[in-house]
Amino acid sequence: MKNSPRPAAGPSFHTGALLLASFILLAGCGGGGSGGVGVGEKTCVDTALGCLEKEAYNAAVLDAAEGIRSSPGFDDRWALEEIRLAEAWGHLQTVRGSERPGLGVTVGVLDTGIDLEHRSFVEGVAAGDVTEQFFSGATDETGEDGFSHGTGVASIIAGRENPDFEYQHTGIVPYARLKALAIPLGDAPPPDFAISAISLSGLAQFDESWADLYRRILSPDLDVLNLSFGVFGPIENYQGEVVRGFAQLSGTSFSAPMVTGGLALMKQFFRDQLASEELVTRLFETADKNGRFADRSVYGQGMMDLDAALSPYGEPTVMPGDGVLGTGIPLKESSLRLGTAFGDGPASAFSRQEIATFDTLGAPFWYDLGRLVVAPGPPLLDTQLRDFMEPLPHDRQEEAAEWNGNTALAGMRFDMRRTPAWTGNGHALLPDDAVTFTARRLRGIATTAFTTEGVGENPRPVSGASIAWRPASSPLGLRAGWLNERGSMLSSTGQGAFGNLAADSVFVGFDLSAETGGWRLGGGPEFGMVRPSLDEGIITSLEPLATSAFAFHASRPVAGAGALLLVSLTQPLRVEAGDAVLSIPTGRTRDGGILRRQFTADLAPTGRQIDLSVRWERPLGAGSLRLGTIATRHAGHDEKARPRLSLLAGWRASF
Repeated sequence: MKNSPRPAAGPSFHTGALLLASFILLAGCGGGGSGGVGVGEKTCVDTALGCLEKEAYNAAVLDAAEGIRSSPGFDDRWALEEIRLAEAWGHLQTVRGSERPGLGVTVGVLDTGIDLEHRSFVEGVAAGDVTEQFFSGATDETGEDGFSHGTGVASIIAGRENPDFEYQHTGIVPYARLKALAIPLGDAPPPDFAISAISLSGLAQFDESWADLYRRILSPDLDVLNLSFGVFGPIENYQGEVVRGFAQLSGTSFSAPMVTGGLALMKQFFRDQLASEELVTRLFETADKNGRFADRSVYGQGMMDLDAALSPYGEPTVMPGDGVLGTGIPLKESSLRLGTAFGDGPASAFSRQEIATFDTLGAPFWYDLGRLVVAPGPPLLDTQLRDFMEPLPHDRQEEAAEWNGNTALAGMRFDMRRTPAWTGNGHALLPDDAVTFTARRLRGIATTAFTTEGVGENPRPVSGASIAWRPASSPLGLRAGWLNERGSMLSSTGQGAFGNLAADSVFVGFDLSAETGGWRLGGGPEFGMVRPSLDEGIITSLEPLATSAFAFHASRPVAGAGALLLVSLTQPLRVEAGDAVLSIPTGRTRDGGILRRQFTADLAPTGRQIDLSVRWERPLGAGSLRLGTIATRHAGHDEKARPRLSLLAGWRASF
């Protein structure tokens, strides 16, 4: 229903009401669209199974742990259950997929040596993962003596399940490289050797075999070294390997290799980015100190908990500085919420890009950067319904034309809570519910100022102005404008690690109005340029953005009193070009420095939303009855979105 108050030489006021509206959505042409890449405010862990939200990740770890626990190597292994090894392997399997426990880590075992023909090691020996070197007269372990201390210790660290072995057994990190440094346990080096050996010149003072041994101990190719003599630990009755068989053993010697294996697993999981001291500190801090394990006189630092050791300690944060310790930005408070003009652009560009966060102890955990982006997704039905119930485009054009000077009088107009876009569907739709003031001048010129400042509870106000010109009787009109967004950029907002966004936009548009063959034609394109601004965050620079929108309409009378048929082809506001440069943390150095990577992201969306709508309208009572359908391609400017078909019906009245 047309609502064009007669212009006057003074201010006028405009208001209206939607009294009734109803709609029907049909899942035609493949149903609704996709929801974009973003998933609200939830972050997700980058895993071999894809990007998993926290709850899904924890469930995947538990599922993997159940499968691992059913392996014969875990049968009656209460010690493995106590240290939660199955859950720890579940973390590794979920994050790394088929990567095996211990892969890439080298463990040294300073002990009596290993029986290399034992069935727990034959596979590793054949693969070259288990080697042995003898020092100070140590002899080969063959199992003939009925007991091999070194073989038992090594099997706890890296024994592998062997289906040919009646008593299958698994170590903590069965696929670690194992380097056995064999010594006779009764023949220890001099007490001060470890100090003197630090200086290579001091090696000459001692037996050549011992000097060679300490060169091996100090070698950088050893990630973890196990010494199981003179060690105190809480676990007893651990099952070690004896006489190429199986036995129950007690003793503190068999606690140390469990800790060694745990450290090796942590080293693998954290991509070898933690220093040795940090690994030990983490093992202590995450240990179970509840119940009986709280007795420090018996359990010291508590019971090793490898599940906790491989989980974030405290809240993961994005570190803005150069070091892993200090005050960071909580990951859960970081997001980039996109306006519809960006579509799936940033979400697609950021997807599968790893961002490293750090827990309270400085350990790295990796997440999918793309899941911090909240994509707008397809247009909601309430948005389509609102547009459907707006006045006919030609009514709005006529209303604008009158204010653009096609009458002889000048005038002013004041509107409350109204979108300042009288025609088109471009940039001036951004400040919804604005206070607008329009002044009409002679010679076809009208100026409009608008702001959302103080209107409702809008924490990110938008203000701007526009000027429109349409000469009398001209089929072509021009408009240009400027927008200032404080706290947003094309209705997109950042927080946390993304920093705050703001922007100034300029735009120019063309409005065509003509009649041919009984049809009234109208509409035109709009083009804009956006100059972004930002404060500190992982987005280090944003180049100016090019934008576009268009709307074309055709209407004609049809059978029925006052009935009209309207056909529209529109493209909502879309970013056409523009790049962002990001500097994202990807990991850390062993001395606590942050590793960063810069990459450039194309912010233009992958698709282009096109809406084809057909609407029928006729007067009914004090208002107008409307029926229509909207077919949408690439909903939300996402090329992956399925086509949508909506059927809408409503009744509109204005006053």
